[in-house]
Amino acid sequence: MDKKVTINDIATQAGVSKTTISRYLNGKFDNMSGNTKARIEETIDKLDYRPNRQAQALKTHHSFLIGVSVADISNMYTSRLLKGIGEYFQKTHYQVLIMDADNSVARELSNLEKMMTEQVDGIILQPLVHQPEHYQLLVAEKTPVVQVDRYTEPFAWPAVVSDNF
Repeated sequence: MDKKVTINDIATQAGVSKTTISRYLNGKFDNMSGNTKARIEETIDKLDYRPNRQAQALKTHHSFLIGVSVADISNMYTSRLLKGIGEYFQKTHYQVLIMDADNSVARELSNLEKMMTEQVDGIILQPLVHQPEHYQLLVAEKTPVVQVDRYTEPFAWPAVVSDNF
């Protein structure tokens, strides 16, 4: 089994410090010469380096995961919704974790608990229940939430809904 390439390996091969590699990976190119940037990029390509998301999450306290909880994944509206969400997040550093409640309130709550375990940075929620008290887990965790298609009353979080006409 091959050893996973680390930023230490990149730093050694490129002849720069680990801090410089970290700055490069985080897009902080201030005070970095074009030559250094090119050398780091070439080394990353040559060694086929892939950042360790778990290590980044520990250091930055961000998982770079967005949880999406949908009521029924087989619904045609939902598939289009997921396609739009996927297209948006494709342009970011975030990965999308999609969970289907299958129109089950118990399953929806279980899915949300799993998302909290994965320490998602935010949730896009197609709520099954209209009372915000049902979602106390999200309130307690202070997780950013955006509701789609449906919403709790009174509003607990911002919502994006259509009038269905």
